[in-house]
Amino acid sequence: MAGYYSAPYAVTKHTVVALSECLYIELEQRKAPVKVSVLCTGNVKTNIASAERNRPVGLQNEPVKMPPQGQTLRELMKAVKAGIETGMSPLRVADKVFEAIKEERFYILTHPEFTPLIQLKVDSLLSGDNPRNAQDTIMKLFKLDG
Repeated sequence: MAGYYSAPYAVTKHTVVALSECLYIELEQRKAPVKVSVLCTGNVKTNIASAERNRPVGLQNEPVKMPPQGQTLRELMKAVKAGIETGMSPLRVADKVFEAIKEERFYILTHPEFTPLIQLKVDSLLSGDNPRNAQDTIMKLFKLDG
């Protein structure tokens, strides 16, 4: 879903899904013994939200004001980190992946809480609505209020 400061993240997610869908169809067409699935997670207890720690100090981003709330990017990241800290363990995600692979499921949706976001995206696409910022919905859905 689109939101403030999410372009690189959203692009990579959508790219992986599209690539995986194409690969699934092509493998199926060839009757290949290899299958493909795509993992779509919610909050998982990882270090993804602290990636800035890997940048040299001189290359780290400055706080940016976020319209319309005036919330800074650092405040948003603090809220995201809080949500991730209570997220699903990577081992539980792995269990769900193995279960889906055994069942030959393509979409591996680890968190049913994402269903409203998926529905919002599909409804918007089908109705021809312009993109909306999903940040507020995500923040409420995952109780990421800082």
